[in-house]
Amino acid sequence: MKRILVAVVFLISALLILDACSTIKVRVGVERAPELYLAKMGNISADISVRDGKTEILMHKICVKEYRPGEKKVVQSEALGEKERNDYALAMKQILISVINEKKDIKLVDSPAKADHALLINADITEQTEFDMGRCANLPERPTVKCLPDPPDQCGCVAAEEGKLNVNDYDWNLEHNESIQGDFEAQILEKSDIKKTANITAYGYNIAEGGRTLVEGQPDVPKEIIDVGFDGSKFKRAIPYKEWMQFARPEFYKSVKSKFEQLIAPYVENMDLTIYKLKISDELKNSVELLKKGRFADAIAIFKKNAESIDKNSEIKAKDKSHFYYDYAVALMQIEDFEEAKKCLDKAKSYYSEKIYQDLFDEINRRIKDKGELEK
Repeated sequence: MKRILVAVVFLISALLILDACSTIKVRVGVERAPELYLAKMGNISADISVRDGKTEILMHKICVKEYRPGEKKVVQSEALGEKERNDYALAMKQILISVINEKKDIKLVDSPAKADHALLINADITEQTEFDMGRCANLPERPTVKCLPDPPDQCGCVAAEEGKLNVNDYDWNLEHNESIQGDFEAQILEKSDIKKTANITAYGYNIAEGGRTLVEGQPDVPKEIIDVGFDGSKFKRAIPYKEWMQFARPEFYKSVKSKFEQLIAPYVENMDLTIYKLKISDELKNSVELLKKGRFADAIAIFKKNAESIDKNSEIKAKDKSHFYYDYAVALMQIEDFEEAKKCLDKAKSYYSEKIYQDLFDEINRRIKDKGELEK
């Protein structure tokens, strides 16, 4: 029975690999309409505030002889201070102003009373410092160092002499990473009435790790980290954890700038289109090569020429016919023939349906919407 189960698992895995190998990715640039289009809006005022914020410490322990998966535990959480919220708001307002000033069709004014439209952004900021305490191994050359059982607040190995723990002799591995998440609600107001609302999210990260053997008398061991790990919620560090956020902020503000640009101005998104490797004929194999090169009109000519004969050929598998029409739909979408693309996708579904077909349908609808917005 066990051999049968292994064989079945192997077969499923092989089929998944084969299915994955039947597709390729084609990178294309797509012009997107922003959530809040500020073109031809005249005078505009802009303001941003941090209405809420919190800072958290999370702990995940990989202790002693076993890895314990599961959710990370929040061991400390507190509200972001008023000064910190104001600092974030000031930095992000400067970014917002710089983004608006890059647009030629908008004049930024310093008061809503002078503006035709007002852009208001409220932000929620979450700072997280996450610690992963790692286990160590018994060291044969140091028989007094033993991996302990797994008490709740201890992790790693310490020297055990006569049943006592010596914190000056402690093996540990520690990884910490800082992350900042900004959730923004942006609104365009016209005479105090909300005209349009959009929500965006920005992220910033910093990751660091290290480990050492702490030995009493070792000159390069800083005193601040001697007792690290004995209390999951209290770490002594040379740099307080809140100051570690400075390493995540540059990436966070870079993300904020990108999100603000996409919020108010058209932008190009690079995306990967999935297409199927068509093996029905050499000519259709060539159509896939044309798609890879971005020659969508040439590929469409081949699809159009072969569509009727493929429908009538009973020897071609339904799945292969479906993939043919899916690729046909992709090519039509790329030349903005959206209605014909939808018809081809419906035809593909009539033969055989794949999960990615819905993704393509959603992408076609988004492009129709974006085109309408950009042509206003």
